[in-house]
Amino acid sequence: MRKLMLTCLCLTAFAGSALAAANKDAAAAYARGDYAQAFQLWHALAEKGDYDAQAMVAFLYHDGEGVEKDLVRAHMWFEISRSLSPANEQSWHDASDALDLTAKNMTAEQIAEAREMAQTCQTQNYKDCD
Repeated sequence: MRKLMLTCLCLTAFAGSALAAANKDAAAAYARGDYAQAFQLWHALAEKGDYDAQAMVAFLYHDGEGVEKDLVRAHMWFEISRSLSPANEQSWHDASDALDLTAKNMTAEQIAEAREMAQTCQTQNYKDCD
């Protein structure tokens, strides 16, 4: 899981979008161990539809860094990130792998809950998903 997170961190650190500065600030906060700040910054970007930030929010939920560990929310954000990532990009593969790894530690009921939450979150345009 750490390898996937580091890959994702590298992708967000060099993103070529208008959100790149905020992603870099979040990555810097994470690198210095300020997980709560990293979560806050990535979460704000996730609510704007940034699929790399959505994946990072999922990793933070998965590992309980800056936020209480929550596999259901991690699965939800990985699923959303994967749905927005272009299928031919590494971010899609990373989110897919992380989604599969997360699901291995969840019950069928938890996975169903996460999928329902993902659908609701998407219909709410990624706002108030947590």
